[in-house]
This record gives sequence, C-alpha cells and structure tokens, in this order.
Amino acid sequence: METFPIVKRKDEDRYGSYRTKEKILEIYDEMARVSAENAAGLSSDQEATVYRTRLDPRPGSPMDAEGNFISMYRWDRDNWPDNIHQPHMEWEESLLSAWFVVCQKDWIHLDGDQIFPWDGREAFVYASIPYLVNERPGEIFELYRDAALLASSSKRCETLLIKKELRDEYRQIMNDIDWLNFPDEQRIRPKKIRVR
Repeated sequence: METFPIVKRKDEDRYGSYRTKEKILEIYDEMARVSAENAAGLSSDQEATVYRTRLDPRPGSPMDAEGNFISMYRWDRDNWPDNIHQPHMEWEESLLSAWFVVCQKDWIHLDGDQIFPWDGREAFVYASIPYLVNERPGEIFELYRDAALLASSSKRCETLLIKKELRDEYRQIMNDIDWLNFPDEQRIRPKKIRVR
C-alpha cells in the first residue's frame, strides 16, 4: 500500500491517517481469521465460518441465478449491475449502442440501405475507433480504421503473430470471445465511417 503515495497523502489530509491501508489490512485480517477457523473446524467437524464482506453492493462479477458468470456484453443496459460503474457520461450514445449490439450479436442486417452504422462488423469497427484514438492519439484516420477492421477479423489478426506460442495463446483467447466472430460476408463502408 506504500506504493500509492497520492492515496496516502489524501487520506492523511482528510482523516489524519492512511485510512485506506488500515481498512484493507483489517479486511485481510478478517478473511485470514475466517480461513483459519475453517481450517481448524474441518478437522473437528465444526460448521464452516462464512466471511461476510463489508461492501455493499458486494464486489465481484455479475452472476445468473445458477451462479454462472455473466459477461458485460450480456448485461442489460437498463438494469446495470449495482457494483459496476456506468459507462462514462461523455461517451457518445451511438457508439455505446453500436458496441452493445455487436457484443450481444443482435445484428439483423447484412446489406441494404441502413442507418449508419450497419449492424455487426461495421458497427464494431465504428465503435472501436474512439478507443484506439484514446490509446494512441495523433495518428492518421486510416491507421485507426484499419486497426479496428483487422481486429474484427481474428484469423487475419492471428497471421501477424510470428511465434507459434503467441498464435496458440491468441487462438485460445479468441475462442472465448464468440461475439467477435463476424460472418465473412459482412462488410464496412470506409467513407461513411470516415465522415462520421
């Protein structure tokens, strides 16, 4: 905790001590105590002690009724989990909508006159560009567009990895991200993306 000098300074200014560190150590001690009690109880057939978090809402990833992890791409935007921050208030709604449509595989159009962006691959490319600009500002538009387009085709992206170990690791990661596999016939309209 000593590697967070700004948190320490603000705590000391406000509370007179490094309160964040103190609370974390208290919680750690509580968890260690419960763990030790359970280890001792298992040998003497006592009932297990349950650790109760102080945090409300409870931390951790959202789960369904059966206790299975729910990916953020499956969350209901109108019923956001209590313990997760809302999307940033300055993010453009059209980007968020496009992103969630893509991640939930809720697209229905492959062709025809559509309101920009099309569902699927084009919406993913459009929604990814602001994140790329934020991570690496100052590049030409085509670099961001092409990077986002490349990311929308995992098989092409994989060919850039020279080492077999990296390709295998990348392939394993991509297998768990099913919403990032778009039909090959889905296209983008680069000029419309650039204009928008």
